[in-house]
Amino acid sequence: MTIPPAVVSLSRQLWRCQWRVLMNGLAPADDRGSFRRRPSCFRETLLGSGHDQGVPRHVLIIGQSCPWAHRTWLVRQLKDLATVIDLAVVQPNPATGRWVFREPFEGVQQLWQLYRDSGAGPDARATVPVLWDRYEGRIINNESADIIGQLDKLPPGPNAVTTTLRPSDLIPSIQTWSEWLQSDVNDGVYRCGFARTQEAYQRALDDVFAGLDAVEQAMADGRPWICGELLTMVDVRLFPTMARWEAA
Repeated sequence: MTIPPAVVSLSRQLWRCQWRVLMNGLAPADDRGSFRRRPSCFRETLLGSGHDQGVPRHVLIIGQSCPWAHRTWLVRQLKDLATVIDLAVVQPNPATGRWVFREPFEGVQQLWQLYRDSGAGPDARATVPVLWDRYEGRIINNESADIIGQLDKLPPGPNAVTTTLRPSDLIPSIQTWSEWLQSDVNDGVYRCGFARTQEAYQRALDDVFAGLDAVEQAMADGRPWICGELLTMVDVRLFPTMARWEAA
């Protein structure tokens, strides 16, 4: 059977239209075709670490496949914060493209319901990580960079690997590395994957490898961690991206 050219043309147009709608929702781009991440919609500060009848006030909600959530999970583990910050895990539903809880959480099954109940706008995407406040029944932060910083400020638990991931004498170096890796490597891999044009892809790719080259050069002297002898927030930021890079 021969397919009429009009049917082929219409099918292609419909596919392109659906692709644009999907990409505009998941990965908005600038006029040069480069992926531009939407700003996080909840940016409040962790409100203490109290308990209500033995239950931690705050819950860290993560998806184990997400590198942004992975970094917050790492800080919780490294600082031994399990007794003051609860953990809830969501997993992706391939049929809907949404995060769902393994078990009902706060009376809901899907993450977007917490966003809705917390007052997120209609265009907000329900992403992880999320810091949830049980006392107030709402999301207080969904920006991973904020969350890792706030978790690091909490007193370490008895089995903590480190007391702080931001040693005072290394803060300038940590800040410089963190900003560079965030832009060129952590977000760079997303800009590669979501590039709309070959030129946008190449720009992102160049940034990623420039960042990796800088890390390699810094560690060429045999140091165990990027900033020297101590594990810092820089290593926490880089590891989730690199682990997925190697797995790919």
